[in-house]
Amino acid sequence: MSQRLKSVSVFAALLCCFAVFKLLTHALVLSSFSQMIVDAELDHEDRLELFASPHARLQDYELVGGLDYGAGRRVTLKLPMYDHLARQVRLDLGQHAGTVRLYSLTFLSHFGGPVTFDAPAIQRAFRPNADIASVRLEGDALVLATQGSDPFLTLLPPLQTRNFFIGWILPLAHSFIFYLLLTRFHFRDFPAFRDIAGKVSSSGTNYGALDGMRGLAALTVLGEHTGVFKGTGWLGILWFFTLSGFLLTLPFVQEPKRALSFDYMSNYIARRLRRVLPMFYVVVTVLFLFRGRVVEAFRHYYLVQADGVLWTVPQELFFYFWLPFAMLVIGLACFARQKTWALLPLLGMMAFACCLPGARPGSASMFDYVFWSLFLALLVVTCRFAGPKALAALFLLELSFIAFRYLTVHVISLYGENSSLPPKLGAFFCGSAFAYLSSLLAERLEQEKGGRAPWRRFSAAGLLLYVALLALSANDLLAPWGFNPRLYPGAFSLLSGLLILLAVFAGNSRFSAVVGCLPLRALGVVSFSFYLLHPLILQAVKAANASLFNHMALSGYAKFTVVGILTYIVAALTYTYIERPFVRR
Repeated sequence: MSQRLKSVSVFAALLCCFAVFKLLTHALVLSSFSQMIVDAELDHEDRLELFASPHARLQDYELVGGLDYGAGRRVTLKLPMYDHLARQVRLDLGQHAGTVRLYSLTFLSHFGGPVTFDAPAIQRAFRPNADIASVRLEGDALVLATQGSDPFLTLLPPLQTRNFFIGWILPLAHSFIFYLLLTRFHFRDFPAFRDIAGKVSSSGTNYGALDGMRGLAALTVLGEHTGVFKGTGWLGILWFFTLSGFLLTLPFVQEPKRALSFDYMSNYIARRLRRVLPMFYVVVTVLFLFRGRVVEAFRHYYLVQADGVLWTVPQELFFYFWLPFAMLVIGLACFARQKTWALLPLLGMMAFACCLPGARPGSASMFDYVFWSLFLALLVVTCRFAGPKALAALFLLELSFIAFRYLTVHVISLYGENSSLPPKLGAFFCGSAFAYLSSLLAERLEQEKGGRAPWRRFSAAGLLLYVALLALSANDLLAPWGFNPRLYPGAFSLLSGLLILLAVFAGNSRFSAVVGCLPLRALGVVSFSFYLLHPLILQAVKAANASLFNHMALSGYAKFTVVGILTYIVAALTYTYIERPFVRR
């Protein structure tokens, strides 16, 4: 019984694949034509034009070509169609009243035999409009008396060529190949799936909840671009930045002496560059170089320009440049000889700099001042400057605030989309600060509660903060107050870092179950490719909808779902064959 059921399942799968491939073949291959040949005679000079549409209904057609013809003689006109999809056609007979005698219409295709309509077939298959007064057969010609300024004939049945090999054999062969590949595809061994649970970061620790947060960040950006979650795109970007700062700082939190090793730091930076640049250069090549935009491609390769979603990559690389210096300062001041007091003068000067009014204020605002002041005060009170990790966290938080306050486009700018962009270094250093805070909190919990974290409290706080961040980011909810991550990056970076901290210590709770669920973790693994590729997939879906489905109305949720699924499939492939091989070297 099981064998029979398996055979039925195999047959059903092959049948479904065959139906899909045959439908695509008829819609995209056998409906393509290279030329139309018109055998006609007219009693006046005019212009013949052909319009075509790839849809079954002629609602969104475009001009394929046109030719001028003389009067009083039978001529054969050849209109090139350039392999245009023409399931429906409309033949315009000119702009002047008169008599047109049609002997035949022939459509040629590179993918099948010619489709020919003689005079009786034209009368049956084509419908005249109101500007054609009469239609009658005279011998081997169809005589049309035109009036008005726009007489035309519209083909009623869909136009399609015939080819047994392309129409039947190829869909069957592709179905069989697809079935063989699918049945021999081991999902557990595919890197994009295997790394969901087996990936090892540079810190040696893999946090499933943080992979899930990366997946959430990618979805918020996709939701912004598809119109589903308006205003949340910047929140997703700040999540990416703070997560990068957190995860890239963890190796130095675990082994502070790594910051003092030139070999480790050089290998560390090289690994990060191999992680980001190959996929970035692939997208730049597709977007600019393959489209003949050589100058823009060079500027992107040279990292002096980054348009579209690519603007975040130079921001990431800018952080890679400054992270070793920050870790070196912390390593020398706090960990080299355990002289925790060595960082106090620097912290004092930085705190004084945070209070100075800048000549050209950056992205920090009064709300940021309140947030950062309260949090720094709380950090000082709770940690009591106990140990180097508390001082390192305080140093990075002040560094983050200074970056938000003073790193404006007047100091340094990262160009993209015809505008100068300020560095978002503060968001990265905010995540770095929470890496030290997480280690400090873990040590305190180990001392006070034997390593048992109050995960229920962390879970409840994490869920509330997660919902609050999404609500605060939505333009439709708080638009009158103008409170969003774009205007207040410092406050939202701080809250995002706190959300990361709660996710790390939530344990097996509802919050970790939501954020660290399998679909989000799977998306988080390929999130970089997903982020870079989703605009291309969105553009392709819009183009396909326009050309194949006559601009069918798609809601934001439909675009979000379709683009999300297609982008994940492509991102899983690019992660496996582009990103991962470079990182593994």
